[in-house]
Amino acid sequence: MEKRQAEWIWYNGDYEIRQLNACLTSRYEREVFVPPFWHIDDFCKNVKFVKTFRLKKKERIRVLANGKFNIIVDRTDAPLNSYVRNYKGYLDLEEGEYKLTVSVYNETEIPALFVDGETVRSGPDFLVTSNDFRYVPAGCDGLTDPNCPPGKFRFSYQEVDFDVLFRNDKELFLDCKKEMMGLICLENCAGSGPVDIWYGESREEALDKENCELTDRLILPQKSRPDVSKAFRYVLLRAENADLSAVEILREFHPQARSSRFSCSDPRLEKIYSIALDTLALNTREFFLDGIKRDRWLWAGDAYQAFLMNYYSFFDLKTARRTMIALAGKPPVLHFMNQIMEYSFYWIIGLYDYYMYTGDLFFLRRMLPTAKRIIEFSHTRKTADGLLEGKEGDWVFVDWANLDNRGEVSAENIIYLKALDTVAKLCGLLGEDASAYAQEYEEMRRKVFDVFWDESRGVFYYSRVNGKLNRDVKRHPHIFALYFGLLDEAKKQAVIRNVLMNDKVEKIVTPFMRFFELSALCLAGETDPVYREVLSYWGGMLDEGATSFWELYDKDCTGVEKYAMYDRKYGKSLCHAWGASPLYLIGRYLVGLRPTQPGYRTYELRPCLTRLAEYSVTLPLNEGDVCLTYEQGRFTVFAEKTDGVLRLDPALYDTEAADADEDGDRIFRIKAGQTRVVRAGIKQEGNPQ
Repeated sequence: MEKRQAEWIWYNGDYEIRQLNACLTSRYEREVFVPPFWHIDDFCKNVKFVKTFRLKKKERIRVLANGKFNIIVDRTDAPLNSYVRNYKGYLDLEEGEYKLTVSVYNETEIPALFVDGETVRSGPDFLVTSNDFRYVPAGCDGLTDPNCPPGKFRFSYQEVDFDVLFRNDKELFLDCKKEMMGLICLENCAGSGPVDIWYGESREEALDKENCELTDRLILPQKSRPDVSKAFRYVLLRAENADLSAVEILREFHPQARSSRFSCSDPRLEKIYSIALDTLALNTREFFLDGIKRDRWLWAGDAYQAFLMNYYSFFDLKTARRTMIALAGKPPVLHFMNQIMEYSFYWIIGLYDYYMYTGDLFFLRRMLPTAKRIIEFSHTRKTADGLLEGKEGDWVFVDWANLDNRGEVSAENIIYLKALDTVAKLCGLLGEDASAYAQEYEEMRRKVFDVFWDESRGVFYYSRVNGKLNRDVKRHPHIFALYFGLLDEAKKQAVIRNVLMNDKVEKIVTPFMRFFELSALCLAGETDPVYREVLSYWGGMLDEGATSFWELYDKDCTGVEKYAMYDRKYGKSLCHAWGASPLYLIGRYLVGLRPTQPGYRTYELRPCLTRLAEYSVTLPLNEGDVCLTYEQGRFTVFAEKTDGVLRLDPALYDTEAADADEDGDRIFRIKAGQTRVVRAGIKQEGNPQ
């Protein structure tokens, strides 16, 4: 077995907090710094690392630290507590039992430790304390280069090709052909003095010097590239006394080791998938960000959706964990994540999803205390009737829409119900008492339906303010109740009929809420409308020339006005993580892949892409990939490392004899490392619209 490499270790959570602070303070609007509007934590400055071990023979151990440090070597089998003096960069230890203690202090970067020997290597089996008499497993992130201690996040860079759209004596206008995150580099440009730069996600934005969101000014030769990367496709440069012909542009990115693949007989759907993949990749940086141009911030609601998309695209668990840890912060809970009430609830709900896709109980155990603290903090937002409402300092968001979020909001309380249920499940998984959370869930559920559900109309009302019911019917509470499985069959059908399939109810316009709406419809079996909506809504952005998917899309908004948002001419993000929803919708519901045991110990595929004559998809599992191909009336399935099943609905497919029948579906077993071919002619054919 290959030995684990030594890696840099630190106080658990400090690396993520250090990266979060750098991320949250990298936002500029026209060179004006824009800080976050919520409390942010700091890393510990003075920490102590401890490791006990036994050496069977003499061993040389290398010890490096990021900061001032001292070392104590204690022979536990012959106690002698001694500081190491005249340290030469390594320890020569004889056979015996030892306790190694290293104290590290650093004011500017996180105190970190690197220990490398034949048998002793720094990793999560070291303990660490902030000298508060509590020891926890050390944090790590796979940083194995002893010469590169943790500090600024390490991105990759690649020079990109661009088109010159126009050039004159002073100005140069470039098109990088697609959305990107990058740096303008003028090191090879002759001349001196200021160079002004205007960036744009659209051509119109980059050419609008007065209103574009992002700008830079470089001074040659002293400063030849910006301090902070920017998001753009187009860039306009102007210099009075410099030759810009040697300008270079570097793409800044976080490479992914794995990626899903999708091809099909519908070029429009295939392109939608490809651009969704690019969109999520662009927003996958040190964390799953919301959008790369305007905010560049870490928002828990955006991250919740990105987690799910990630499981069906890159399966990047390190970025997922970094994101969850950074959002968790340090106790106590002073406010909701991003000051948005339901965003903390999404974070809790995402923990159980993480467990189902990874089977990682160790990480759950680490995160559960934060989930409990959030629930406890939420109790301070309960009214006398036991429902939640926002207090001063809280932002009850729900969606960018015409919503009155005063008082007790039904959607908010429904999301909280799912968070309560999730904490109860997590406690059960970890052998902790879940009774208080289960009891609160049952009491809250009764109140939510008693207050907001109208049985005669088959709808939820939106809110209650000071005891007065707001009888507006919005899609949002219905979407969440369906998505989170809170409805019996009769209520489910009423919600679908009276709200979700009712054109008289105000439409959802943001990809953020469409993620939930279309997922809920799929869970209710309404996959065909979802397929058509993906082609229409995301395809509409393709028709607008999108190379990444937007924060919001309205087909009726045309001209330069389509880029406006937040009362700003180019305020809309044209590369937003929640715009990548098709990755999840296609992978989870239309291809039908889901883990049936935690960590994908087993899985199922339940495809319903009956509008496609042919398609092939490769999706990541916890170990290896699964490949599903449909052509000439046959499914071909192969997974190298994991057993699973192919479930086919006999209402959709005319199949050969199955291995079993279950809940009305035909079951075909897939063995790891073996290709399974199943004849399955489509009964309900149609053409993509």
